Amino acid sequence: MVHLLAVAALALSSAALDDKPGHSKHGSAFDSGMRTKPWKIDGVGTSPFLINCKNSEVQAWYDQGNALLHSFWFEEAERSFRWCLKLDPENPMVYWSLSRVGLNWFFNESEAKRYRDFLAEAVKRKDKASDKERMYIEAWDAAFKVGVSNRFKILVDRLDAIVEKYPDDIEARSLRALYGINVSSAAGNELQIQKVLRVNPAHPGAHHYRIHNWDNREPVQAIRSCEQYGASAPAIGHANHMPGHIYSKIGMWHEAARAMDSATRIELKYMNDRLALPFETWNYAHNR
Repeated sequence: MVHLLAVAALALSSAALDDKPGHSKHGSAFDSGMRTKPWKIDGVGTSPFLINCKNSEVQAWYDQGNALLHSFWFEEAERSFRWCLKLDPENPMVYWSLSRVGLNWFFNESEAKRYRDFLAEAVKRKDKASDKERMYIEAWDAAFKVGVSNRFKILVDRLDAIVEKYPDDIEARSLRALYGINVSSAAGNELQIQKVLRVNPAHPGAHHYRIHNWDNREPVQAIRSCEQYGASAPAIGHANHMPGHIYSKIGMWHEAARAMDSATRIELKYMNDRLALPFETWNYAHNR
């Protein structure tokens, strides 16, 4: 009996010391976010982003995460990238993309710390990266430092430098188009998008960013991408939602309603299939 009491006391003592339930041994940046193993998600679009990595499995999960980022499916993108890190723990580009889950077009200073922590790990390891990879890491490091006010202008300039040095990198061009919205001219952003689509006509990011680029300017310019975005990423609710922005602005009410309804059905299917809750997929609430 005394032995059992001693064990119980020790257990209670250990529990009292653990004042951070769920704390990750990898650091506080890993305390939240999707922790379980990802699965292959068909229908999210194709946008390969080659990185230096140890094996093809890492590259496959990285490409999935990158495609998900292009459609702002941040939660599932993080799950894919975290699995990449499990397979290749010292990869700077995986840390960089984990930072992009939060250091993005929707940047929120109050939520930035964990993503800056991811980025700091990428910076620590950038000597393991290629020249082009270092340019990506340094672009985000420059743009998302505390106190920087012209973040997206810095990103546009840095991405321009990558495009100039590596003109065949359509991922740099697609990101340049995204961060150029409201920073550079819509026509200039459109030129980048067109160059991406010449190489990959179904690039999910290019179609997505074209819709945003013209949404509050000349919405009719995005009609072609409204027709193609959902087809390029049919399993993503946001890819079906976005055309509704344009359709509603130009009076195509029936098409707009169908876009929102399709997006809702896709989000509900995801939540039912994966036992996910609405707060685990921001696009569901956004679409509703």
